[in-house]
Amino acid sequence: MQDLFFRRPPDRDSFYGVKDLPDLAIRSGKWKLLCEYDGSDALLYDLTQDRGEKNNLAQQHPKIVKELSQKVITWHKSMPLDSGPQMIAGNKK
Repeated sequence: MQDLFFRRPPDRDSFYGVKDLPDLAIRSGKWKLLCEYDGSDALLYDLTQDRGEKNNLAQQHPKIVKELSQKVITWHKSMPLDSGPQMIAGNKK
């Protein structure tokens, strides 16, 4: 099974009533990881046990967080620019 990668559109940092949505996500086997562009604020879910993503397991599985964060950041850096952090920083006054 291949990993699935996601990147939040830069204009959607605040959406659906949530004020700071994660920037990146990866689905790898039973795991789903969400994080910021730099890998911080990681959320890790075991989707076989927690389809509603209610139980963040990042603290219990730091090796998985590190591995998946590195994968999704590497993927993000390999993609064309989406004006993510650059656009956000450029719009701050």
